[in-house]
Amino acid sequence: MGDTPHVFNVIEADFDQLVLANSQTQPVFVDFWAAWCGPCQTLMPILEKLAEEYQGKFVLAKINSDEQKNLAEQNGVRSLPTIKVFYKGKEVDSFTGVQPEPVIRQIIETHIERESDKIRDKGLAEIKNGDEEKGLELLIKAVEMDPSRDYLKLDLAKGYISVGNAIKATETLETLPYNLRSSDEAEKMNAMISFINATQNSPSDTELEALIIKHPDDLEARYQLGASKVLADDNEAALKQFLEIMQCDRKFRDDAGLNGILEVFKLLGAEHELVKQYRRKLAMLLH
Repeated sequence: MGDTPHVFNVIEADFDQLVLANSQTQPVFVDFWAAWCGPCQTLMPILEKLAEEYQGKFVLAKINSDEQKNLAEQNGVRSLPTIKVFYKGKEVDSFTGVQPEPVIRQIIETHIERESDKIRDKGLAEIKNGDEEKGLELLIKAVEMDPSRDYLKLDLAKGYISVGNAIKATETLETLPYNLRSSDEAEKMNAMISFINATQNSPSDTELEALIIKHPDDLEARYQLGASKVLADDNEAALKQFLEIMQCDRKFRDDAGLNGILEVFKLLGAEHELVKQYRRKLAMLLH
């Protein structure tokens, strides 16, 4: 089959455009094949047929591994045929060898956009724009429409966190398979849940600040204020409080000051300037 809007050949020079850029709007299934490979000749017609049938819900990019050795090597291809799925600029799935058509259909269905994806995107946009309640309603609706899609539940947990519902966020995360429960994103959510729990029924920031001025050694007030500052995205103020707790009493809440700092590091990422700054402060304090 020659090039069509849904099936086309790719060379190294146009990989970024035809695969990575294309994957921003729909999944791109990349078929690494070779002319001498019998299984490749069996699999390719199945993929081409499905690409035409799905009419753009995914596209098929074919790469001749003999002619495009650099692309095969860069993508870690060690056997043929190898199929890699790209979405939003990243590899999200892969399989090798000939698979039956029903299995391939199931893989395709896992990655193509559904109505629940559109509702999820609207929900996340509402949360980003400040309407957390409306966003949460949409995320709940998306999960109800497609309960088998675990990544929707991950976003739902994020929605519960945005409205401060730690119990529902925890319950939602606990329904996920281990690989998602232990993912970086889930770990960040667990950190936020711990800060939400720390601020339940706590005084306002103004009251906490007044209390700390009056009683500088009130570490519970400092911890609650630090947690509240994290939830308000004022991470520098939070880190100052947690560091002060460390300096006062490492035994408080089983080293809650250090643990609070490490949770904020997790949320910000290793390259954030605040993380670098407070790593230096930690090193000076600990050594």
